[in-house]
Amino acid sequence: MRITAIESHTKWKRPGGWPQFALAKSETFIALAPSDRWVAFTLALPDETAGLYLAKIGDQPASFETWTKIDEDRNYIGSPTWSKDGKTLYYCSNRDGFICVWAQRGAADGKPSGEPFAAFHNHTPPDTKFYGVCWVKAAPDRLYMMLSEFKGDLWALKLPR
Repeated sequence: MRITAIESHTKWKRPGGWPQFALAKSETFIALAPSDRWVAFTLALPDETAGLYLAKIGDQPASFETWTKIDEDRNYIGSPTWSKDGKTLYYCSNRDGFICVWAQRGAADGKPSGEPFAAFHNHTPPDTKFYGVCWVKAAPDRLYMMLSEFKGDLWALKLPR
């Protein structure tokens, strides 16, 4: 996977910038840290899990061996977003059977500091199970979480002969 930043006003490509990312043929979530030094991203793996990783932004692409795994989930993991100070990474996960917002504190070197912790448990109706998609975004003093639910009806009709 290659992540390329594109300067919106000049269309000049360079690693590690803001505001747009171009991801070729990859359905993934990404979040650039406020410092522009780290990028958090999700990636589907061949063993049918999904991982949340952290990579350092630099002049050369970061190799897989240098990525830091933040979390892994067999069900759902996505929508990483950074706190304003860049010290906490929030993300959605189905790790406890419900879509909840989890958080991971980080050190200046990009390594996790402690274990992930639940920032918000979403165990109440109607969204007690994962039925769709979850997005979370951090603001200076709060988190915003959007859940989408997909529903459908099945109709059986008797056709005239």
